[in-house]
Amino acid sequence: MTDQIQKQNAPYAVAALVLGICSIVFGCMIVGLVCGIVGLVLAKKGTEAYNAAPDQYAGDGMLNAGKITSIIGIILSALGIVYWVICVSDVIEPNRHSQKNPTVEVGFFCAFL
Repeated sequence: MTDQIQKQNAPYAVAALVLGICSIVFGCMIVGLVCGIVGLVLAKKGTEAYNAAPDQYAGDGMLNAGKITSIIGIILSALGIVYWVICVSDVIEPNRHSQKNPTVEVGFFCAFL
C-alpha cells in the first residue's frame, strides 16, 4: 500500500478563483469591479505564500486562474462603467453631438444594461 499525501491548495486559491468568476458574472456593475480587485489582491497574496514554500502545495493553477479571471472582470467592469458614463452624458446633454435627438436611442440601449 502506498502512502499518498494529498497536498492542499495554495492559500487563497479558491477565494481568488470564486471572486474572479464573480467579477466576470457581475462585470457590468460596480460589484464586479470590487470582486475583481479583491480577487486580484488575494491571488497576489496566495502567489507570495506559494512561492515561499511550493513543495507544501498541490500547485498554483487555481491562483493563476483566479488572477486571470479577476483581470478579465476588472476590464469588463471598467468598460461597463465607461459605457454608462457615455450613456448618462448623452441622456443629460442629448444635442451635444448632432442635431438629431439621440436621447431615445441611447436611453433604449442603456435600459437593457
